[in-house]
Amino acid sequence: MKNKQNLILLFVLITLSIAYYFLIVRKGDSTLDPDEVGFAIADTAAVQSIRFVRTSSDVKQAELSLTRQGKGWLVNGKFPAVQAKVDILLQTLKQIEVREPILEQAKQNMLNLLKQENTEVEIRMQNSDVKRYYVGTHTPDHKGSFMLLQGADNMYVTYIPGFTGYINSRYSSQEDDWRELLLFSSSPEILQSVSVKFSNGEGSFSLHRASIDAPWSRVGISDSQNVENYVAGFGKMIAESRAEKYYPGKKEALLGQTPDILYTVQNFGGEPFTLKLWYRDDKPDFYFGLPVMANAELYNIQQFHFGKYLIINP
Repeated sequence: MKNKQNLILLFVLITLSIAYYFLIVRKGDSTLDPDEVGFAIADTAAVQSIRFVRTSSDVKQAELSLTRQGKGWLVNGKFPAVQAKVDILLQTLKQIEVREPILEQAKQNMLNLLKQENTEVEIRMQNSDVKRYYVGTHTPDHKGSFMLLQGADNMYVTYIPGFTGYINSRYSSQEDDWRELLLFSSSPEILQSVSVKFSNGEGSFSLHRASIDAPWSRVGISDSQNVENYVAGFGKMIAESRAEKYYPGKKEALLGQTPDILYTVQNFGGEPFTLKLWYRDDKPDFYFGLPVMANAELYNIQQFHFGKYLIINP
């Protein structure tokens, strides 16, 4: 008797699965209007720019642009973008698919909600084609995002196959989410000089060479310290985040204090870059960092990434 009940239950489940496939999945594949569900970009290498406009309660809250420039991208035409984040966005633009349409009885309410809260996405291609759509909130199951293609009558739930989560957070209009906070960039081939001065004098040192082929002139460095390994570690010096957003007024307070570390670096043919660093009691694994330049911003700088530039090991 029990086996018979199990067989009946199995039959019902199989029947429901087949019905779901043909009535929902196959129906979606065959009846959805391509002009209403064409969110994806097949050739993301041809994307020239992406613009986000965030609207809340019918009021524009923020606007941001990402523009391709050579091998990289610029944020708002001024700042280098974090390439890894841009790559994720381009992957999203290519892989996005429609999961399901909005039910007819919920259509108008969802359209009203989208009008209130949305991010307008404008994608311009190298051939001047433009795609524009609107990204709303995520679905209650947190596995899809509500979207509307410009000119379409219907909204849809979109997702990325194989990805668990919603994707509307990838369309951020916040500058801090995209900017690469580059302090300075160098390499062993172009590095000319380095100076590290601690306020107590201990551990201070400097390196300098007159030309690329010249030997290093050392001050405060013993013969046992490996200069070549130190120089080989040079690359992009990147801050963790801008500090003023989280520590308002901190920049002005630090300007009246002697920095714990004064770091200066220069490339051949370039201007010297100087950074003031202060130890932090609240976060011992971070520094406050302030470049010596006009209108400089205060940064949070992680010791894990920057500490290698402040010491030469044996």
